[in-house]
Amino acid sequence: MPGDSIAGPILMAQKEDLEFRKTEDYASMVELGRRSGLETNSLPELAVAYGFFDGDRLVACAGLKTKGGRFSIECLAVEEALRGKGLGAELVHRLESDARRMGADTLWALARRPAFFQAIGYSIMDHRAPGAPDISECLQCKQYRESCHPSIVAKRL
Repeated sequence: MPGDSIAGPILMAQKEDLEFRKTEDYASMVELGRRSGLETNSLPELAVAYGFFDGDRLVACAGLKTKGGRFSIECLAVEEALRGKGLGAELVHRLESDARRMGADTLWALARRPAFFQAIGYSIMDHRAPGAPDISECLQCKQYRESCHPSIVAKRL
């Protein structure tokens, strides 16, 4: 049917029509991530994850991972038709707040689109910076330096 995609009909919802809530539906997060171009088959154990929902359908998501004292954003993804409406920024700000409450002083991300993160106060960091996420998996990805030019970003909280 015209206008349909693997994900379903083109979304006509506006931000105010969506419900923001916690989620543990990691399978839907992985699927949304794949549709958004992320190379992920599973998610690491997350401390918390949030999503925007259009009814029961997850249309934007992000999770917070904590490991060894490092806090990082995982699986930030927004349906293409809803990008530019502030959903990603709102998800990141909520994760920043949670990370602060959990004792983080820095929040990291491996950014497929670093300009988005820079626009909300993140800085591009060297991959050798203390506490930086491991970029080695990116080096194995078929998208690396083809359609994806990842950067490590961080924000002091």
